[in-house]
Amino acid sequence: MSTHIVACLLLYRHRQGVVLSKLVEDFFNMKEEILSRDFDLGFSGNSEDVVMRALHLLEKCVNVTSSANRNGEFTISPNQTVPALFELNFYSNGLFHVFIPDAVIGMMSQQIPFVSVVCCSAFCCKSQRLGSAFTGFPTPCFVSSLQHPVTAARVDDRVCSPT
Repeated sequence: MSTHIVACLLLYRHRQGVVLSKLVEDFFNMKEEILSRDFDLGFSGNSEDVVMRALHLLEKCVNVTSSANRNGEFTISPNQTVPALFELNFYSNGLFHVFIPDAVIGMMSQQIPFVSVVCCSAFCCKSQRLGSAFTGFPTPCFVSSLQHPVTAARVDDRVCSPT
């Protein structure tokens, strides 16, 4: 999984490159995040050694350059060729199962207010339409819910308040 973490960091967080010390620090933080979610890492040891081993395994996908102005530290950047980016993406997909529950919950939490507003507005309009079913005209609630569902839900708050 160390290769997955390094590939993910290089592909999504440090696409323009990063010095080795920062990559090791981010690797450690992501490792702790994965451990906090009760997933097995499949490796142990010093983070710097593990990152160096992962970089060795990903040698076709990364560019390692030394920079003289940064105390002799190495700068690591992903190789920008299509096959290299595909391989980094392949390895980073190994972390998909760790973070997918948060992604699903995040998407649902963004959708729930809209869904509840539309459902509440539709429920209130249906109950009001039953009262005026013989007139043949749509109720004001129905028209306003089609044009402005948030305003309609606020107007209908007295009828169907969320609990």
